[in-house]
Parts: sequence; structure tokens; C-alpha cells
Amino acid sequence: MKLTKWKIFFAMLAVSAFLLVSCDETTTEPEPDVFKPVAPSGLMATSLDNQTIRIKWTHSADVDNPKFKEYEIVVTGGGPLAPVSKDKQSNTYELTGLDEGTVYTFEVSSVSTEGEKSAAVSIKWSPASRFTESAPNFANPIRVYETASSFGSGLLLYDADNEGPVIKKVANGAEWDLGLYTTGKLVFGSAKLLTYNFGTNPVNIVEISDNVLTGYNSLDEVYDSQALSAGSFKEQLIDLTKYNQNIVLVVRKKASGEDKWHYAKVFIKYLNDAFLMGQPDNRYIELVVSYQMVADVPYARIGKIK
Repeated sequence: MKLTKWKIFFAMLAVSAFLLVSCDETTTEPEPDVFKPVAPSGLMATSLDNQTIRIKWTHSADVDNPKFKEYEIVVTGGGPLAPVSKDKQSNTYELTGLDEGTVYTFEVSSVSTEGEKSAAVSIKWSPASRFTESAPNFANPIRVYETASSFGSGLLLYDADNEGPVIKKVANGAEWDLGLYTTGKLVFGSAKLLTYNFGTNPVNIVEISDNVLTGYNSLDEVYDSQALSAGSFKEQLIDLTKYNQNIVLVVRKKASGEDKWHYAKVFIKYLNDAFLMGQPDNRYIELVVSYQMVADVPYARIGKIK
């Protein structure tokens, strides 16, 4: 049977279309999937002593993805530091050998098995001195005594000559930063507001944040996500009868004649269902103090690096 010229034409057209489609199918490759992990969140920091900072964060939402590899931490400030890798199960990092008053920036990113990185979350922080004993001998816990005691009811947060916190008596009232008053009440706070018959009245301005922190067993647990200066401060007395657990006060001090603040945290222990320990008339409260010796360093600021 003879093919007409039209049948031959359509047959050739069909073959050309087939070859064209086949050629397209063999030369087009799908784009590979690129996994870029989500950044961690909730980055916070705390100073353990005058050389050590610990940070913690909330895990990335992608941490359980098989392509999620690790976290990368970059620290800047002071001398150059190499990036640090932490495995995907970790959400804390501790760095020592630092300088008090130097502000360090910690940036934390998520990293995939293919080397893709998320944006970095960041926080700025500086180490601060930690005191559990009082100067000058550093042989006894920091104890501030009740009003009736012949021991000191006042606290100088930091004495440069003795390199630490010092307990002060009423005769040295000019040096008080904070104090305890127990006659008819149980209050601790700004020395200027206490009704002692001081030899010389307190001269330093010492303010306390309105945000009294509770639920902590030590200062090591008190992390921050923003500068301590972000709080609302005023000279005030804290009524200890309102609390039945350890409390932490965020404090700032401006010494007489100065125009810059020093920041501190004061941990007040609650033991055996009470703040006051010991026997009358020498009962006391026991403190731990974290004090930043460099002025205008409020420990932290937070942000995200794009």
C-alpha cells in the first residue's frame, strides 16, 4: 500500500515531536534540595566570676532533622577567638580566661551537615566579680545583722581598699549601700531610706530594680537576655515577709560625686523557712554578691545578626 505524501508528512512530524520530548527529558535535572536550618532562640548569659561567662539558648526548631549537624559559636571582644562547635544535643557554652569590664559578643548559629548556616542570634556580656565571703579576711559568709545586734547591719557592696564587700556598723553609716532593719518589720534595701540614727548619713545613691527575682537556688542559675539597665530602678526597701524562697535583687550604685552606675546582683538566702538565721539579738541574713567593678557595664544586650 502506498503512503500518500500527507501521511508521510504527519508521520515525520510525530517522530520529530517524540525526539524533541525525549531530548528534553534526558537533559533536564531537578534542582537539589538545600537545607538551611532555623536559628536557635532565647539566647541568655550569666557571669560566673570575674573571668567566666556561661551562655544558654533554646534549641533550633530543626534540631531533630537528620541534616542538622551542630551549633557554631563565635566570640568577639578582647583578643581574637576561634569559632567553637557544639554538638546538636548541647545548648550551653562556658568561656573562661576573660577580662572583667570587657564586653564580649556571643553569636550562635545552627549548621547543617552540608555546611549551611542559619542567621546568628547574639548577646553581649561581661564577666563580674562573685563574692560569697566578706572582706577584709574573706573568712566568713556575707552576713548583715538585725537592728538589735552589735554587729553591722549595713553592707558596702564593694570596697576598693579591701577588694570586696564589707559589713558596716551604724557609726559608719556614710559608707552603707544597703542595709537591714528588723524593728517591727523585716526590710532590706537602700541605706538612705533606713531609719537608723547614723553617725553620718549614707551618701551613695543605691537603687533596686522593681523586678525581684525568685525561684533560683544560686546566682549561677540567674541568666539574662537584656541589659540590667533595662529595668525600672528606684531607691526602695524590700519587704522580706512577702517572700518564702531565695530572692535576687538587681542593684545599681552611683557613688557620691560620680555620674556613672555600677551594677550588681544580690542573692538573699532563704534557709529553714526563714531569711533570718542565728539567735536573737544577733540574727542575720546571708548574701552572695555579683558586682561589676567597671562602671556603665550593665552586662548584656541582645540581638540577631542577619
